[in-house]
Amino acid sequence: MSEQILYSLVLIVLLFASIEDVRHGKISLYGVIFGSAAAVMIQLVYRHDFTASLIGALIGILMLITARMTRQAVGYGDGAVFLFIGVSLGWKKCMEILMMSLLLISIAGVFMIAAGRVTRKTKWPMLPWILISSVIGVML
Repeated sequence: MSEQILYSLVLIVLLFASIEDVRHGKISLYGVIFGSAAAVMIQLVYRHDFTASLIGALIGILMLITARMTRQAVGYGDGAVFLFIGVSLGWKKCMEILMMSLLLISIAGVFMIAAGRVTRKTKWPMLPWILISSVIGVML
């Protein structure tokens, strides 16, 4: 029961964040913060093992550090979203979604470069790929 609630929460937050990322090139952290708080509340009610969530949060924290070190080659919003995903779904699902989203955006990038639609320097919003990966992760 709690798994379905958490998956639904993650997909709803990611949907709205993806729309924002595509339209404006950035996301509002209020939705991510609200989603994280809701995930923690759901975890408190339904679960007692927070180890997977804490380790999952570390993935997001590492992405935030990476954003800082690379001058936002990976955006702060992406790191905040993975912090939220890690807290909500745990480290295994968080890593699965991260790897799948990186694979999908890489494949799409290769095809778009080959078609001459973009260059290697083109910035793409990552959140739609995270959303697609999350939907695939929920279905599997």
